[in-house]
Amino acid sequence: NMGDAQTLSDFIVWGISKYPAKKYAIIFWDHGSGINGFGGDLQFKNDILRGAEINKAFSDAQIFTNKKFELIGFDACLMSSIEIADKVKTHGRFMVSSQEKIQPFGWNYSAILESLNHHPQQNGDNLGKTIADSYFIDSQYFSDENKVVFESQVTSSVIDLTKIPHLLNDINKLSSYVIENINH
Repeated sequence: NMGDAQTLSDFIVWGISKYPAKKYAIIFWDHGSGINGFGGDLQFKNDILRGAEINKAFSDAQIFTNKKFELIGFDACLMSSIEIADKVKTHGRFMVSSQEKIQPFGWNYSAILESLNHHPQQNGDNLGKTIADSYFIDSQYFSDENKVVFESQVTSSVIDLTKIPHLLNDINKLSSYVIENINH
């Protein structure tokens, strides 16, 4: 069941133990629905991974591997939210995701692998920029080539997950201020 945290945890443990490396990246590819979750396994009543389940899967896997990810990517719609970043912030250094719908062609995996081949020691920030930049280039190319104007904005973010706790603190302060002063 791809919508089960244990399946994701088992996959992470398997991948890290089978393919030891200095740095790790994981990319989620499927349908995203932001704060409502990721994926949807048709064989299991469209079970999706909710944010808490993604967090649990990473936490459980880390018990066995003692590893964090250099990059956590979502080649999926609507996954670039503070809620999702909050769930993965302790499991990776950088997150790549979109605030909007991902275009039908998705990420450019040829560009991603070429970048890794030429710069195997790069950090998640640089790899994330390659992902975002190649996605924007492909969006422009496919739009020009096919004379198509995509129905939504093309967005992609490279998020430094170490900044999320401070951002959450600031959001909470702002929210408290607004709530206290809304009727004044």
